Amino acid sequence: MRDRRLIALTSSLLLAGAALGAPGCGRDASDCTLALTCPGDADAGSGGDGGPGATCTGAPVSLDAGPASGCGVFASPTAAAGGDGSLASPLQTLQAAIDQAEATGQAVFACGKTFTENVHLPAGMRVYGGLDCDHGWVWTGTPRTTLQPVAGGTTPGGSEIALVLDPGSGTLLEDVDVIAPDGVQPGTSSIAVLANGTTAQLTRCDFTAGNGSAGAPGAAGSATGLDGLAGGTGGDVCTAGVGNAGAAAVTRMCPSGGPSVSGAGGDGGSPDGTTPPTAGSNGTPASTTAGVGGAAATATAACVAGTDGASGTDGSSGGGASTTLGALSASGFLGTAGGDGVDGTPGQGGGGGGAAPGATAIACGGNTADRYGASGGSGGTGGCGGQHGGAGGAGGASIALLSLGAAVTLTGVVLTAQHGGAGGAGGDGQAGGAPGNNSLGGSGSGAAKHACGGGYGGSGGYGGPGGGGRGGHSIGVAFTGKAPTGGTMTAGTAGIGGVGGTGNATTGGQGANGVVMASQSFL
Repeated sequence: MRDRRLIALTSSLLLAGAALGAPGCGRDASDCTLALTCPGDADAGSGGDGGPGATCTGAPVSLDAGPASGCGVFASPTAAAGGDGSLASPLQTLQAAIDQAEATGQAVFACGKTFTENVHLPAGMRVYGGLDCDHGWVWTGTPRTTLQPVAGGTTPGGSEIALVLDPGSGTLLEDVDVIAPDGVQPGTSSIAVLANGTTAQLTRCDFTAGNGSAGAPGAAGSATGLDGLAGGTGGDVCTAGVGNAGAAAVTRMCPSGGPSVSGAGGDGGSPDGTTPPTAGSNGTPASTTAGVGGAAATATAACVAGTDGASGTDGSSGGGASTTLGALSASGFLGTAGGDGVDGTPGQGGGGGGAAPGATAIACGGNTADRYGASGGSGGTGGCGGQHGGAGGAGGASIALLSLGAAVTLTGVVLTAQHGGAGGAGGDGQAGGAPGNNSLGGSGSGAAKHACGGGYGGSGGYGGPGGGGRGGHSIGVAFTGKAPTGGTMTAGTAGIGGVGGTGNATTGGQGANGVVMASQSFL
């Protein structure tokens, strides 16, 4: 080990000598990072407690002693609170050390222990882990620094991301293992590292994603007030006033698909026959074969009752989630949900009943008078269509490294994905509302004929069930643009697609299963 370090140190010093007279240290790997002359690099000769004037050269892996105090910001999760980031007084969190180092242009030296936090790493930052903070901050490589946050309770369908590499160039990460938490909320993905438009060198790291969680099930249809309303009764000849109007149409307002309206009853005819009785009107939604108003009575024929309304149409089923992979973004991964079902349509209102002619000298309760004829009853409304079942949500993915247009080089890096979550089941469609009851026509008396009643409304159509969501993926590297180079990738298992909901005699579509890939491009 010592010989290897001496060789590395000699190379580092040669590079440092070649860089004399070069411009000041920046974040670009083409200047001080390659020359090993940046303030954040460790001092091969000073060890322990070098001051601000120390020459800070060489990464910790190449040193026999630990980095000097003035050569970077130090972090240990077991440090006392209130540290200033020096070797003698480290900061407790890795993010605090990164923020301080970014402001001063220094490197970060992290203890080989576990930090339970999510971290954003700005471009150009250098983070060195695997240091033995209990014995002089010497690099040992085992145990490495581990970043292992707990689940943050992201919203359903979101992503738990342990480490984010921000856009820019010159980022360096060594000897840091990253373990992402399992998804907790429905359809949550677990992503160890997200590299967003960065140029980064990642060395001797294990990136392990957690399990994606199962997708949310689609909501079952559950609308209220779907049953149809009963029709009104026609007026009797003995209670008829002038005109004796038929029972009014009845309207059921539905959550979707428009109202269902029954046909009105016919009006009674005048006693002298100059105003004949009328037929009942048709129910709506319109149908050419059902919900027809009944004909009025004549001197030689009885009236006709309104016919029953037609049933509504069942809603179509939602499709299962397709084989579309989903989408990558700076927020993580978004999977593919199933399709919603479609609401059933309202049943037709029943037709109104036909009225009767008026007559002269009609005795009613000892009182004889010329009277208008009995009027028709209105039809019952149709039931409203059932509400559709909702789409099943996508299962969360398990992704070790998500690269968005980044240039990432992996050296000695192991990427491990776990299990994708199952797709959510589609919601069940709701049965349509029951039809409204029919009604009676008004009663006649003596020579005055009875009027006819309206028809029943039609039943509401069944709501279509929802389709199942796609199962979550298990992917070592998911990327857009250029694929990361290097690394050893291991994937777990894919989530199965969600089943479709049920509704009447139909079933929603089955969602597609997730994929298992060591590396997968997302166009």
